[in-house]
Amino acid sequence: MDQASQILTVCQGVVNLAYWIPALQKLPHPFSKPHFSAISSLRPERLSINMAGLFGLYVPPDLAHPFFSRVTHLEIVDWPCRMLSKFEALPALTHLALSLQTHDEETVDELHSILASCSRLRVLLCLVEGEKTMIDAAEAFASFDSDFDSRLVILSESEYMGSWEDSLHGNSDICQWTFAEALVTEKQGAYSRRLLE
Repeated sequence: MDQASQILTVCQGVVNLAYWIPALQKLPHPFSKPHFSAISSLRPERLSINMAGLFGLYVPPDLAHPFFSRVTHLEIVDWPCRMLSKFEALPALTHLALSLQTHDEETVDELHSILASCSRLRVLLCLVEGEKTMIDAAEAFASFDSDFDSRLVILSESEYMGSWEDSLHGNSDICQWTFAEALVTEKQGAYSRRLLE
């Protein structure tokens, strides 16, 4: 970790950052030194993080911190649903990906809240483990609310590193953001056609 912190200290122009710290590493305080001190002056635009590793298990992060001010694409690979939902504090956020562990009514309510409070959000990508879980989650969400916001996309979780690299290299055939945007456009078109009938 010290080597990564040293590299980030001299690379202050980082725009794309994947910052995954092993969750077993207990941090006594959110943004504890030396980890956050190495990245706090960065202003990434695309960010992929694991919350438990970076902020600890029980302390919600301050999303109003300037570190998050330019983030347009945020992926949280271990979203603690009940702990973090103030995404409206991110002024540039247009794309949000969350790894979901559950797809119960409380999770659906939380996703509704995110969509309602983040009007600039173009895609809310919910990543679940496996295709069967993806189908189960879609059915559960539909049973709680049949007119769910078209910006919500549920996909089977891919390998994080490969997906992250694909999004940076613009490989549109496999980039999760490109695929999710296409699904949102398709759902919005279908909704418009239904209104015209």
